[in-house]
Amino acid sequence: MIKKPVAIILSVMMIVTSMFTASSAVFAETTSTDGFKSGDTVYFDCSSCGDNWTSAYATEYINFTEYSKADNDGKNVSINTADKTKYNPVKVTNDLGNYKFSYTFTNETAGAKAIRFWRGSSDTLWNNSPVLTYEDFAKGNNCVFATDLEGNGSVGKYGEKPTETKPTEPSQPSTGEYKFSYAKANNLYVHGVTANENETEAWQVWQHKYDEKGKLTDSGDYYFFLPSSTDKSKIDIYNTFSSTVKIGNVEIPSKSTVTMNYTPNSKYTVTVNSTSYTLNIMRSGAECAVYVNNAASFNGQDLLSYLSADKSNNAKATAAVTESNGKITDTSIKKVKGRGNTSWAKSKKSFNLNFDSALSVAGMEKTKKYSIVANYQDDSLSRNRFLYDLGDQVGIPYNSDSRYADFYMNGVYLGSYQLCQKIDVGTDNLISDMTGEEYINEDGTTPTDFPFVIKIDGAAEGFAFYTCGQNVEVVSPDITSSDKGYTNAYNYIKAKFEKMYNAVKNNHEDLADVIDVDSFARMYLLNEYCKNWDAGVSSFYFVNKKDANGNYKLYAAPTWDYDNSLGNAAGFGGGTYTKPEGSYISTKGDRNMCTLMYKNPVIKKRSGELWYKDFVPAIEYLFKGQNISFGELYSSDVYYNLVKDSAEMNYTSGRLLNPEPQWLADHSTLYKLSFDYKTKTYTKSTTATKYDTNTFKGVYDYMVDWAISRAAYMSNMFIDYYVEPVKPTDPTEPTDPTKPTKPEHQVGENTISEFYFDNTGKNTGDKLEEYGDKSGYKATFGQADLFLSMDGKNGRALEWSDAEYGKDSDEIVPVMSAGKKNPWGETPYIQTTFDGTDCKDLTFSISMGGSSKAPANWKMQYSIDGTNFTDISNSNFTITSDNRKILTNYINKVKLPEDCNGAKSVTIRIIATSTTTIAGGSTSDNPTGGEIAVNNIVIEGKSTRRGLIGDLNLDGKITVQDATILQKYTVKRLTLTDAQKAVADVNNDGKINIKDCSAIQKMLVRIS
Repeated sequence: MIKKPVAIILSVMMIVTSMFTASSAVFAETTSTDGFKSGDTVYFDCSSCGDNWTSAYATEYINFTEYSKADNDGKNVSINTADKTKYNPVKVTNDLGNYKFSYTFTNETAGAKAIRFWRGSSDTLWNNSPVLTYEDFAKGNNCVFATDLEGNGSVGKYGEKPTETKPTEPSQPSTGEYKFSYAKANNLYVHGVTANENETEAWQVWQHKYDEKGKLTDSGDYYFFLPSSTDKSKIDIYNTFSSTVKIGNVEIPSKSTVTMNYTPNSKYTVTVNSTSYTLNIMRSGAECAVYVNNAASFNGQDLLSYLSADKSNNAKATAAVTESNGKITDTSIKKVKGRGNTSWAKSKKSFNLNFDSALSVAGMEKTKKYSIVANYQDDSLSRNRFLYDLGDQVGIPYNSDSRYADFYMNGVYLGSYQLCQKIDVGTDNLISDMTGEEYINEDGTTPTDFPFVIKIDGAAEGFAFYTCGQNVEVVSPDITSSDKGYTNAYNYIKAKFEKMYNAVKNNHEDLADVIDVDSFARMYLLNEYCKNWDAGVSSFYFVNKKDANGNYKLYAAPTWDYDNSLGNAAGFGGGTYTKPEGSYISTKGDRNMCTLMYKNPVIKKRSGELWYKDFVPAIEYLFKGQNISFGELYSSDVYYNLVKDSAEMNYTSGRLLNPEPQWLADHSTLYKLSFDYKTKTYTKSTTATKYDTNTFKGVYDYMVDWAISRAAYMSNMFIDYYVEPVKPTDPTEPTDPTKPTKPEHQVGENTISEFYFDNTGKNTGDKLEEYGDKSGYKATFGQADLFLSMDGKNGRALEWSDAEYGKDSDEIVPVMSAGKKNPWGETPYIQTTFDGTDCKDLTFSISMGGSSKAPANWKMQYSIDGTNFTDISNSNFTITSDNRKILTNYINKVKLPEDCNGAKSVTIRIIATSTTTIAGGSTSDNPTGGEIAVNNIVIEGKSTRRGLIGDLNLDGKITVQDATILQKYTVKRLTLTDAQKAVADVNNDGKINIKDCSAIQKMLVRIS
């Protein structure tokens, strides 16, 4: 079916310069005496503006006259001194987005005969459009199209071709006919989504292959490289030729779009003016695609050439992000610029994307700042993805989430990339609990301690220092020597780094007060495991933050830049660097920070313990699991299926599988390693496995086998720390039949997550440390987080109460208590956050009680962004004096709003609605007294997600507790939820029985 073209106006970018010439626009004469009427709406389109405008020029105005700069002796107009009969500016906002504006006349402004669009600072104007007269408007022309600062442009009907003020060459069709700004004549374009006429950003031009230097050639077959968001059998193709184009038997008239059937990985004959071409159509399976567009000329260069010329070059852009489910988000980019150190010199470049507003892509947390990484030097396109997700799984803080992505710029396919959350601070960024402004108090003084982010990097620049043989760059706070507080911040951060370095190097007694030992151990292990070329040398991050006790210390985090790892690069480590065996970090040099971690006895001991506790289960999950796509870490077969088609497009397009053989390792052969946990023996194969390095599968399989072999070597390396798991046994039944026993807690059939804090064996005043601390508590079933606050701001820890709750007033329960350091505020709350992805029909339950001095009145709210909360109707309740010491199910299976279903993050908040206490007084009367009791928080619903096989308590890990749960189920001691049943058939025989218990036990003792 032929669709009429939806014309979206192309406007030439207006570049600000320091000198302005008089306007040369030609104005129409107004013959009507009526003028504009109240309710008339006019439009102004300068959608390519903005890239070189500074923040000082961020104000847009309209003027209800025909006067221009030419009428002011060629000078810009001063708002304060302008003749108000000629210049009467009214400020407007960018209400249509992408530098497209509208204005609707009011009763006060009706009667004006003309209107002109201006741009300026707070006190100065210059016009950059022709005038739109009422006569134009009466003729149906309701838009001003600005084309340059001097007022050149045209007026026309919004959405249709404007009258050009400058003639075009006869062979060039008017750009106003094109669907999108970056369209060029004599081309075919394919849409990144199907059957979406109004979308203008996600189009790819047919193109030839790249040559060995990464330049597009101008001969050979043409290609469409489709993202996964396109339909599998139909695509929309747009023709910018001046004549009809035939693809097979399908005709596409000039300036029209046709939906045609196609088969991925097929060839088609294209006929244009009796000339035939071959068109190949390929389709990706990557999780998302990113389109970045700006059709402006940057000193004669297009956007990609301009950005690639200098890493410091940057521009604004429009953009589209598509996802494999067909979802598309049109958005705008505040700044796009190049990134990378040595990788920047490569032909396939990486970029930082700073979006105007926070954006969630393919299930990632919303963030404004992303990096789109080329992975040019990694033929598997997956080393960074594996190691970021592995780091997240083993507990390294602030790890970047990422997705496989196809990347396009101005319609040109650039290749298969990885879209990552950029390491930056701020509410809408990866490190969201820092602002970057904590280094200075409101009164200008420097706080005693404050959070910051630094990295060891040989290419450190900007706010940086050299000490202890290390180049250190301060990532946050992002300040310069001219900023107030710079010197104090510089001295504090430098001293903090030096103290950390020396504490690790010399194993100071206060080591655990200076660093978070676990994060240092995990960071060392990750770099040792993958033999990261840049370990301790480049992109090696640390975060200064408060621990659970409120004390500042340095954490080794987050992970970044691992393309030269897992057997990818050559030439280091005493000749064993390319092989999966051998200690690597020990070869990095005595001053290397990662080497010091390895040599520190406290960190080394903890590394051995954490290797078996965290890394081995995660690595086996990654490389031995099958079809696991739940949580942040998938099984390697899932990663392969996600990236393989995108990789085929990448390499078919001309990107090289082995771009720099002089320093990248040979991936054609490998002597595999294995480790038997039962016999504690380490074996190296005597026969080399061969890999076809001319295929993506070959180089991917090499990387996977290298990683499995490296894990075997590491297990042997840390064998002294291996503790054989205790085989689970069923609890012994009580022998005294007269003594009452506490019934075993049963998880409900539809439970997704639950907080059930068991008081067995607990004592009054004990903290609930096995579940968490004041910074948050983990669910006892499923995956969810609990946070409690006395004042609506700061976290409060739970502790076990006095034995005065329950029907017999002899139970202890979890309570948060007021005190001198934690007084009642106006809005105390209990907050639960969980993942609602793949869930529906959600309900929430909670039991509460408290002392007479605690708040009595509460309500229930929800949020799906963690910031904006909405009340849930009919959820208010009051804790009465009569039942205050009995935990009561005040919120019992209250249905959550529809927009919680499927939301990535759902937060439920139980918040006090007043300061009135249970006894009838006010918490302000005694803000340091009283307690609120809370337990039995249950989220229920229907879930279609499939979790980690064998993970019966749904906590993301396989432990002895999972085997115990399954044993109890087989002897009918408890029931399983639907979510548990989905992961219980461990041996995949279609049954859930004692054989599955044995399979989990074997998994735990590594003899599977």
